Amino acid sequence: MFIFKIMTKKILLISLITALILVAVPTLAKKDATTTLDPTCIKNAIETRDTAIIATVNRFQTTIVNALNIRKTALKAAWEKTDRNERRTATKEAWTAYKKAARDARQTLRTEKRAAWKKYSTDRKACGISGASDDNAGEGVDANI
Repeated sequence: MFIFKIMTKKILLISLITALILVAVPTLAKKDATTTLDPTCIKNAIETRDTAIIATVNRFQTTIVNALNIRKTALKAAWEKTDRNERRTATKEAWTAYKKAARDARQTLRTEKRAAWKKYSTDRKACGISGASDDNAGEGVDANI
């Protein structure tokens, strides 16, 4: 008899919890589905993010092209030197300068892309979107730029 009362209480408790879940989950889903979003707000956030990323990619490209031109000129000038030690020193300096310029350009590109995505995240939240949304891509998509 005692075991029967305990089992009855457990079954009643499980039934009550199940009923609460069945009522709460559709209510929460309905609230999320009926949330009104301002498309203009998120479109502006996307415009700001992608414009910033495009600008930083353009700056990166210009920096790399300039570094390549400087490297080309320096290496050609190094080969004009008749002394082997001077030529080797000049060649080494040209490559060292190029590597530093390229490394700095890549670091700036990464930093500016992260800043654009961070601002986008803040702007999204201001639009009322936090967490998962219909836009399922993220910052990682731009990792290979």
